[in-house]
Amino acid sequence: MDNNQSPESETKPCEYDPNVNQDELIMAQEKQIAEEIKANIAMVGALEGLSSLEKEYSNDPVYSSKVVTLLPKFSNVRRTRPDGNCFLRGFIFAYLEYCIYHRDELERFKKYLEGSKDELFKMGFPEFTTEDFHDMFMQVVNDLEGSGSVGRVEAIINDAGTSDYLVVYLRLLISAHLQKNAEFFSFFIEGGRTVEEFCKQYLKCLFRRWNQCTGSVITFI
Repeated sequence: MDNNQSPESETKPCEYDPNVNQDELIMAQEKQIAEEIKANIAMVGALEGLSSLEKEYSNDPVYSSKVVTLLPKFSNVRRTRPDGNCFLRGFIFAYLEYCIYHRDELERFKKYLEGSKDELFKMGFPEFTTEDFHDMFMQVVNDLEGSGSVGRVEAIINDAGTSDYLVVYLRLLISAHLQKNAEFFSFFIEGGRTVEEFCKQYLKCLFRRWNQCTGSVITFI
């Protein structure tokens, strides 16, 4: 210890204070982390060479080996913001990008979207909010029909207002498919919850992190 430093000035370890609400501290810390992520990471980033991942994981033999297996198949990568919606947002971007180059798929998806709203209404989803999310998705598809480009998809997905609406509507579609096929998907849900309870917990909260069980549902849409 420095001879000029008093014992009182030394850094003390953190101590539990029963008068401090620990839940509020945790929530405040989570909010701060979320704000830092939001300020520094785009919802869907620009194309990067896979060499960036090689450098990033050069000291991790497990992840480094995984990057090596990607190199023969892929030349670029896009990063997504880890905000609980990264999987769905990344999927929407990749799918819309695919539709730009495959117009028949864009037309098929448009027809599916047009009929999806009434199906959700029949299942009891709230009409007022559901219609808003549906209309936004239809606007995006119509926009891409006329002036579709990868740059336009990037702009759409990185616009928070539009992007969040797309994510919410996709969550509703997935929730609907799970509930329509509850008997099948019930075997994949842990904790003794029903499919309806699972949907309320994982799919109706915008920033709730993705559960792997529901990933397979997208292949049916």
